[in-house]
Amino acid sequence: MREAMQEVMKEPPGEAALLRFGAYELDLAAGELRKSGVLVKLQAQPLKVLALLASRCGEVVDRNEIQRRVWQPGTHVDFDQGINACIKAIRTALGDRASSPRFVETVPRRGYRFIGPVVRITGRTAEPADPSLAGGDRAEPVGLPSRQATCTVPAGPVHRVLTRFTPRRTWPVVVASSALVLLAIFVLQTASTSEREPHAAPVVYGQDRLVVLPFVALDGATDSKDYLGDALTAELISQLSRRYRNRLGVIARTSSMRYKGTDKPLAAIASELGVAYLLDGTVRRSGRRLRVTAELIRAADKTSVWADSYDRTPADLLAVQSELAETIAHALAIELLPGSPRRLTGDPAAYEAYLKGRYHLSQGKPKAAASAVAHLQRALAIDPFFAAAHAALAHAHLKSPVPAKERFRAARSAARAALTIDESNAEAHLAMASIHFYRDWDVEAARHSFERAIELDPGYAEAHHGSAAYYSVVGKHEQAIAAVQRARTLDPLSPSVNSDIGWYYYFARQYDRAIAHSRTTLELEPGYYWAHRCILFSQLLKGDLALAARAAQREMDEKSVRTGQASTADPADTLARYWQWDLERTRRYSERAPVAPSTLAMIYLGMGDRERAIVAFERSAARRAGWIMPFLRVEPMVDPLRGDPRFAAVLRQIEEPALSADFGRRKRSEELLRKSSRHR
Repeated sequence: MREAMQEVMKEPPGEAALLRFGAYELDLAAGELRKSGVLVKLQAQPLKVLALLASRCGEVVDRNEIQRRVWQPGTHVDFDQGINACIKAIRTALGDRASSPRFVETVPRRGYRFIGPVVRITGRTAEPADPSLAGGDRAEPVGLPSRQATCTVPAGPVHRVLTRFTPRRTWPVVVASSALVLLAIFVLQTASTSEREPHAAPVVYGQDRLVVLPFVALDGATDSKDYLGDALTAELISQLSRRYRNRLGVIARTSSMRYKGTDKPLAAIASELGVAYLLDGTVRRSGRRLRVTAELIRAADKTSVWADSYDRTPADLLAVQSELAETIAHALAIELLPGSPRRLTGDPAAYEAYLKGRYHLSQGKPKAAASAVAHLQRALAIDPFFAAAHAALAHAHLKSPVPAKERFRAARSAARAALTIDESNAEAHLAMASIHFYRDWDVEAARHSFERAIELDPGYAEAHHGSAAYYSVVGKHEQAIAAVQRARTLDPLSPSVNSDIGWYYYFARQYDRAIAHSRTTLELEPGYYWAHRCILFSQLLKGDLALAARAAQREMDEKSVRTGQASTADPADTLARYWQWDLERTRRYSERAPVAPSTLAMIYLGMGDRERAIVAFERSAARRAGWIMPFLRVEPMVDPLRGDPRFAAVLRQIEEPALSADFGRRKRSEELLRKSSRHR
């Protein structure tokens, strides 16, 4: 048996070898397969096939080669049936599945590939007396497929750790030592993350990373008619992220959609986002027929891992999305998590209205949010129990160009309806978190909702991004920065996420880092308002008026501002012109959409008019409006006001929220909703 195994693997005589993968150990010398030291029964022929595949980890071994290497010349059998029987026996022994393989993957019409990470243990003697001697055991990776890149054994420290011990007697020590080394690598990686540029996506250890590129509409649809491709992209991202959150890191929609309509090479996109796989696709709608094509591409070698097309009626779009999500997961050899997918709706008309609403919501503009509200309300008129539509409606209301009181009341009603129908809807919990934080000023209630959203969907970039606000206003600045960095990992090209890294450094009063991150955001998104504003505020608080004036002038130049006044080298004069221009543009904007008084208050502070600033903050407190209000606890620009009794009264209103009775009673109410939804 030993000679036969060596022939299959081309091992030199006398060279004992073990192949380790997962909890399994294939002893080539003894011709035995063991799991955690316990012998696993496997007949000779399947054992040879397993040895061949495992020794060629990551490579496709075609069926002809298996026949040539495993069966002796002159053997007369049905080789196809024999190979199929061997593969079936191997999968049974390894507890593997063809539909979602962990070890042996079928490559259609070609052969098989071993996809689990394998380590080869070789030695001149079976049991060396002193494993630390040069002649002791050697551990070396056999090879890893590209999808297992996160499991690659580092060539340096881990290799030295493995070579010091005999595998059978001290394997727990090897595992512990390797874990410590990998942990150290992870810590160093994490420590360096905060210094990276926003467009350099941090690595997520233990996960493959995938981007779903915007599906292209091939029927020439544009503008509002282009909703189908965008909506399919967003829903596929959501389904993959939610279903396989512990196995797959899915880039958020904000970053994905930046590649819509571009001809950037796939390799460049993969490099920018730090992904191993790209999903590209098209949608064509003709009359009552819908054709969706999708291709999964491995970035490392630009090969197509999987491709398929679907011809359906538009009523089948939801089924197509579910089928795509499942098939892609299988193509990536991901071990699926238990649990059924959330119910969306059984009505095609409601679902199409929902997709249109999501498309408009994704535009991020107040006018588009109003259109989203209309479409989502139409979906709910058809199916009132459509939880996802209620949740999306809550977010659409939060972005609508209506007064704060009306906006938050409508959003709260929609979010509560979503949670009554489906308490496990992460998007609804995030909407409630935003309402608690920005309307109720109840930061503890917001924290619970943020945490619940993240618990339900750990890959939800917006929830991580939102949770940073809680940590910031309670003074946990390091945790705030860590939360927004996690959001950037999932959404590396989002201008708001990248800009907010700068803002959370600003609230932590680390002005140099705030400026550096904001400048990098401007490289990503030139002219981005909030990055400009962060740089300006940080320079002012550092006391560098010359650089602050330069930042103000740069923003006005980008907007082609003509103030009617001659340029001057005096920084104070430049800043005065800037604040006057900023006040005028804010007032013009208020003619199209409501502007909170607190927004004007920050401009008055820039002008040095503390009296008008306090009055504006008092008006915002009375209206419970203005995103900046919860952040007044940590906002450095308001430091000159902190000794004024009137401003102290404003802070008390923020720190002691008056709405919605006490937090404990609200939590009991939410628990009742949760229980009632489980009994439905």
